[in-house]
Amino acid sequence: MKNIFKNKLNLFLFFLIIINLIYIKNISYFNLEILKNSFNKNWIPIYSIYVSEVIESKYLLKKNNISKFNVSQKIIKKSYCCKTRKQVEEADQYAYFRIITYNYPIKFDLNSEYFLFYKNEENPKICKEIDKGKYLKLLKC
Repeated sequence: MKNIFKNKLNLFLFFLIIINLIYIKNISYFNLEILKNSFNKNWIPIYSIYVSEVIESKYLLKKNNISKFNVSQKIIKKSYCCKTRKQVEEADQYAYFRIITYNYPIKFDLNSEYFLFYKNEENPKICKEIDKGKYLKLLKC
């Protein structure tokens, strides 16, 4: 009798774990492709990066062999501007964070002469445009 109860309990716990794993998969929007390609150098993770500027930043930096980069004041201000909840919602903190982290091993450096600007930003007079994409442009100052 004790053995039967033990087996049923183990079976119940096993099914409970399976149901919880399915639930976690559904609430986290997990995709098996992310796990499969996480060590593939040439794979672009469109599921985990949903801001086009981030993917384009890596393309511009790699294309021009840049080892250190900086971002424009507009990108930084959007990230550190906020004191109220409304300002936080309007800010683009995700893009700034992902531009810096996604481009690793290309390093973010405040003293770098290469800058990423939004395409609609005005170029400073001392900067020369190196390359342009759909959303961003690369400048040398």
